[in-house]
Amino acid sequence: MPTVQLADTFGTFASKFSIRDKHALEAVEKADQTHDIQVNDLHLKLFQRRVPLVEPALSLLVIARVVQETVVIESALKAYADLAPGNAPLAPLDTLGALSHWFGLLLKVGVKTGRFFVNERIPWDGGDPLTLLEGANRAWVGQSHYLVEHTPQPVVHCALIYVLDVEQYVAWLKSH
Repeated sequence: MPTVQLADTFGTFASKFSIRDKHALEAVEKADQTHDIQVNDLHLKLFQRRVPLVEPALSLLVIARVVQETVVIESALKAYADLAPGNAPLAPLDTLGALSHWFGLLLKVGVKTGRFFVNERIPWDGGDPLTLLEGANRAWVGQSHYLVEHTPQPVVHCALIYVLDVEQYVAWLKSH
């Protein structure tokens, strides 16, 4: 088992969403499902674990950076089963996509707008590579892992970018 550490960014997610360090560590160590994202030298890994004995069904999604033999937990999110139609179980990347669909803020990456970007190469017009288009005055959390490639036709190479509206997301969590 690789070494597991908590990044400073994890504290923001933990405090806003009542996620304990030990639960994030357990999600990494005992994940039911994982998903890898690799862009150049960046390796991200999503770990998802169904929280036992919790109803309605709850999963903990942990997003980590893998550096050599170390897993660095950057963030964690909770996801109840009603996130998906018919309470269908979702894979880790689909869980994050659904959370971004329901609670994500609109972003512009390169020349494309959306709420969730993963492993995409998007043309770039030379302006800001990443812009928050809505919710600038709202509390939000998210992650942005991308690289601008200054080639004859510049692109923003996104590993993972999402931003969630904290108030809407917390309201949904509390409704369970």
